[in-house]
Amino acid sequence: MKVDLNNWYRSKIDKKILKELSKKSDWQGIKHILIYFIALFVSGYMAYHTWGTWWTVLWFFLYGSIYACADPIWHETGHRTAF
Repeated sequence: MKVDLNNWYRSKIDKKILKELSKKSDWQGIKHILIYFIALFVSGYMAYHTWGTWWTVLWFFLYGSIYACADPIWHETGHRTAF
């Protein structure tokens, strides 16, 4: 399979809509991080609370999935492009 790097796909999107979607917002960032930490805390608490039952497997899976999927957020935050 040959990859042609000179032939990129460009989505057809209105420039005004793209500008609105690209607008930085501290509120959106705060909301996103609060939801992340609340979900992490609740899933961790439930994993601890259900220790010794089969429900623990579900809660640890959710906790691990939430934790593992946060890497792109922290990466982009380091570049100051996340929010």
